[in-house]
Amino acid sequence: MIHGSDYRRRGVRPSERRDETPRFSARAAEPDRKLNAVVVAEALAGLPATHREAIVESYVAGRTTRQAAAVLGLPHETVNSRVYHGLWELKRILQEQGWPR
Repeated sequence: MIHGSDYRRRGVRPSERRDETPRFSARAAEPDRKLNAVVVAEALAGLPATHREAIVESYVAGRTTRQAAAVLGLPHETVNSRVYHGLWELKRILQEQGWPR
């Protein structure tokens, strides 16, 4: 009679495999990150200034839309709207350039 623990100990279960995918360092991804930053910066430059400043204040500066509104001296709803419409326009510009790659 085989007990449950003996059954498992005998190796009936498949052995665990180590992940054999190659490991890449952060340095290997650095050129791609820099290229992406340049492409996004160029696309941001194509936005209307009002949308660009709302996106920069909220995403690049790491602020909430309420904080960005205070910095810009605008109502919160206005900043929300500008971020929303600016991101859609940014997406359209990047897609026209063939991104994401």
